[in-house]
Amino acid sequence: MNKAMTRFARGTLAAVAASGLVLGLAGSAHASSNATAYVYGPNGARLGAAYFQADPYDIPDPSRPDYPGDAIRACDQVPGDGYGVQAQLDIGRDNTIDRRANGTGAQCSDWATGDFGEETPVRVRACQILNGTVRECGSWSNGVS
Repeated sequence: MNKAMTRFARGTLAAVAASGLVLGLAGSAHASSNATAYVYGPNGARLGAAYFQADPYDIPDPSRPDYPGDAIRACDQVPGDGYGVQAQLDIGRDNTIDRRANGTGAQCSDWATGDFGEETPVRVRACQILNGTVRECGSWSNGVS
């Protein structure tokens, strides 16, 4: 009986230690997050969006391009309205626009990329473009690289 209890105690201790190790490793994982922001027109209709992609994402379909990391893109979602959309990225959330991408003609821009440090706080917003001029911008949306 004593021997059985000792084996049980050792097994329990090993299981608790192993789960603590797994939990400890999970707690130190990289915590990146994507962000999406929208912009609306004068009539309140959504014009488009700005996207921040924190980490690379491989798309299994070879006919579609993969998503790069630390990248933004702008998507104009309304054809023929005369407006475009600009995505603006503030790296470090220090009120400086560090990267821009323009989407026009009801299409998305290419990804604007450039590597920066892991776990860097960022924010993205979408702005109206009319006749080549940036006009109203939507709210900032926070992400982490």
